[in-house]
Amino acid sequence: MFVNGFSGKCGTYYFKEHFVVENLVVERNERFSDKVMVVSAMTGRDVLPLIKVPHNAKIITAYYVDNVLKHIHEDGGAKLYGEIALKVFLCHDSAILRTTRYRKPYAGDLNTKTSITFIVNADIPVKSPNAISMDIFGFGHLKQALWKTKVSIPKRLWKRIREEWNNVTPEKCSDILDL
Repeated sequence: MFVNGFSGKCGTYYFKEHFVVENLVVERNERFSDKVMVVSAMTGRDVLPLIKVPHNAKIITAYYVDNVLKHIHEDGGAKLYGEIALKVFLCHDSAILRTTRYRKPYAGDLNTKTSITFIVNADIPVKSPNAISMDIFGFGHLKQALWKTKVSIPKRLWKRIREEWNNVTPEKCSDILDL
């Protein structure tokens, strides 16, 4: 019997048939994707809207740029920073070469449309003690908050993720990012 849930714990338990304890049996009525991919960004001002990436979508560079990056940067970041967007600099994790080649024209286009500038990966001080991984801190907060919740269907999980993300205040962003 395999017991798995959104509690953060998984285990495999084997019992002889006459030793099965009823309260250890957990039936799962529905099976949905083991992974939920959400993309967003956290800034010193606030969080940007969450984007849900369908579990069956092929995450290829064109899809990622067209359906994720454009929404985050153009709809989220540019609106959040408005006229001072020219002071906003973005860094993106290092990626395989074909991804970088596809993102390069997008970075130039984004700068033209919104004045937001991508930092060249070579200029990012990776070994710097002051460099922090936003994914760990921002989404780490989200993951910790979600461990406390129990949901049984995907729509409720997505609703719960959005609620928790929308509860992040600018003060919390500042605390998490230590600005």
